[in-house]
Amino acid sequence: MSEDKNIAILIKANSDILSFFTSRYRECVDSLEKNKTALFELNIKLEELNKTKNVYSLTTNSKKDLFTPMPKDKNEGEKESQIEAEIKRLLAMQRDLNTKVMEDSTTLKFYSRKIKLLKAAELSISEISEELEDTRNNLTDLEMETKEMREKLSGMKRESAPAVDNSEELSRQRKESEEKLESFRADLTEHGRNILMIDAFDKSYMSTMLDRKVSLKLKDTKTKLETARFLISSDPKRAKQTINEIITDIDNINDDISFLLKKILYNIDTRKPLMDMLDSFIDAKTNAHPECTIETDYSGLDSEKKTSYIAATSLLHLLDIAIENVYKHSGANRIIIKLSNKDNKMYAYIKDNGTGIKDDYMDKSPWYSSLHKATETLYLLNGDMDISGNHENGTLVEFSFPLQ
Repeated sequence: MSEDKNIAILIKANSDILSFFTSRYRECVDSLEKNKTALFELNIKLEELNKTKNVYSLTTNSKKDLFTPMPKDKNEGEKESQIEAEIKRLLAMQRDLNTKVMEDSTTLKFYSRKIKLLKAAELSISEISEELEDTRNNLTDLEMETKEMREKLSGMKRESAPAVDNSEELSRQRKESEEKLESFRADLTEHGRNILMIDAFDKSYMSTMLDRKVSLKLKDTKTKLETARFLISSDPKRAKQTINEIITDIDNINDDISFLLKKILYNIDTRKPLMDMLDSFIDAKTNAHPECTIETDYSGLDSEKKTSYIAATSLLHLLDIAIENVYKHSGANRIIIKLSNKDNKMYAYIKDNGTGIKDDYMDKSPWYSSLHKATETLYLLNGDMDISGNHENGTLVEFSFPLQ
């Protein structure tokens, strides 16, 4: 099929580009290590020459007092000049090597970012291919069901009397079935495409954030560590200052990692009862935004009913989207949350006293917005969501989904 051919082309193109950048990355790593080694050896030579120069300076300095020993060799002045010339030559080489190291480091960062993006793209293409295959299988099942339905209708037609009215009714029913099938196909395709686009966006966003906030900072910290290792023997004061900078950098990296973990709700412990998970979740939100109080009512929750992993994580994910939207857009200082589970369904009610929401919020917000993510999540859960509000009454978000 054309879709399979296009995906195969994408996989081949992505693989070739990835191989190209990986090869360049390895070459750049070799060049960087070679230049760093040369720079390290050159620094040692410079340090030795400077020590030797200082020895000669003691014997040739014109500002000597009576207690300074006189030079024993007239050639020592010439040796000092030779050493100074060699130092100048090595300093020029040092500048060139520092420039090469900086250029290699910059190029290495560029290749690293490209490789990560290409690997993420490779994973996304693979998942899209699998989703396409699943969708194709679902459509095949639907076509088989439609075929069976048509055969049943045809059998009913043969068994029934040759009445014109009955024939028209069967024709109408068949047409309605085909229209429903076509509508279901279109709906499934649209939601499938939206889900894949949002998933690809989230992965791209997370990989970019990891690259900027963690990977690049770790590489800079590694460079500082190498500098500190060199300075420990030559300049302990600067080494101490560099180590303090490294400690600050590590604290910042840890904060960035905590931020990213919160973005994916990593701290959810599904081994706990649902009530405990909700309390931990609300406490974290309240601590992060003390200016906005959250009132909860879990009286409608049956604590005896066991909540599945999917239901618990989906509930917290949807609550997170609703609450974060309040923080970002409503200007509210109060949120009311009511939860209940009855008739094997989870019901959620989130009300704030903010500025409300416009009727065309879904059309105006970008396709990758959190509200679109909530919509597609509930579609996968076979759930529903309703959002309403105005400037006087704030915003009300209600959603529900089956507990399975």
